[in-house]
Amino acid sequence: MKYIILISFILLVISFWNRNDLVQNMQITDELEYEPEQKKIDQPAFSVTVNKIDYEIQPLYEYELTD
Repeated sequence: MKYIILISFILLVISFWNRNDLVQNMQITDELEYEPEQKKIDQPAFSVTVNKIDYEIQPLYEYELTD
């Protein structure tokens, strides 16, 4: 347990020390400035089974994330 706390503290210090490194090198594309386009659709419901639970999905909208 002592080692986990020590390693966590060391990682915290390293993270704090390097907290501004990514921001200077990161390029954000112009496409991410805009809201996604949302269009109403008329599509039939479909069923999905996840972990032995059946879900019925009724799509209402379609999204375009980038142009």
